[in-house]
Amino acid sequence: MDITQHLAVLSRWRKVILASLFLGVILAALFTIKVPPKDGKLDWRRPEKWQSTSRILVTQNGAPWVRTTLPGGASTSDLNSPLTGKKAAVDPSTPDYADPSRLSLLAVIYSFISQSNTISDIASKRLPPGGSVTALPLNNQQSGSLPLIELTTTGYSKSAATALNVERSTALSTYLEGQQKANDVPDGQRVKLAVLNKPEATMISSHGMPLGIALIFLAGAAGIAASYVLESLRISRQNAAVEAMEHGALVEHPTLGNGNGSSAASSLSDAPKRNLR
Repeated sequence: MDITQHLAVLSRWRKVILASLFLGVILAALFTIKVPPKDGKLDWRRPEKWQSTSRILVTQNGAPWVRTTLPGGASTSDLNSPLTGKKAAVDPSTPDYADPSRLSLLAVIYSFISQSNTISDIASKRLPPGGSVTALPLNNQQSGSLPLIELTTTGYSKSAATALNVERSTALSTYLEGQQKANDVPDGQRVKLAVLNKPEATMISSHGMPLGIALIFLAGAAGIAASYVLESLRISRQNAAVEAMEHGALVEHPTLGNGNGSSAASSLSDAPKRNLR
C-alpha cells in the first residue's frame, strides 16, 4: 500500500480514530484528575513532589581546611610557662584545632540530630504535607567518612521543599549554638556549620501527566489499528460478494429448461460449455 491508500483508509475510518482518541482523553482525565471536582475546582489525583538538597560542612574557627598543618591543638592549654612553671594563659578565642576525623564523627552525629524531634521543636513547625527530612554523612572510598552532611527534604511544591531545607539547617545551627552557650564552650573550641551550596529543588514525581499522554497515545494507536482491521474485513466481504455474484452467473440453476424438454442432467452438462470464457 502506498501513502494515498493509507490516507484513504484513515479517512474512511476517521470516526473510529476520533472515538478512540476521545476515549483516551477521558481515561487520561480519570487517571490524573479527581472526579468530581472539589469546590468547583479541578484537583490533581496525585500531587507533584519536589526534592531539595544541600550540603553542610562541619568545621571550626580558624579555617582548618585551608591549612596544610594544624598548629597548636587541644594540648596547647596544657603547656607550662617556662618561667613560672604554671600553665600558660590561653586566649579562649584562639582555635584549638580538632583532629579532622573527629569532625567527620560529628558529621555522623549531627546527621541524626537533624532528623530528631529536638530540631522539630526548635523549628516550631510541623512537617508540611508530603514533607520529609533525610540527612546522610558523606564518605569517600579512599579517605572514609568526610565532615560533610547531605541534607535532603521533600515537599509538594518547590518552595515548600526549599523552605524546609533552609529551616532544618538553620534549626541545627541554632541547636548547636544553644548547647555551646549552655556549656560555656570557648569560642576556639566551638563547632561551626557552613552551608556549601544553597538548597536546589528538583521535581521527582509529577501529577501523572506522562501517564495521561501515554493513554491518549495508546488509544490513538488502537484506533488506527482498528481502522485497518475494519478495512481488511470490508475488503474481504467485498471480495466474497464479487465471488458470489460471479459464481451465480457461471452456474445456471438446474430446474431451468431450454424449452425442448431436456433433462436436468443434460442442462447441467451443457452449462459449463455455454458459460466458459
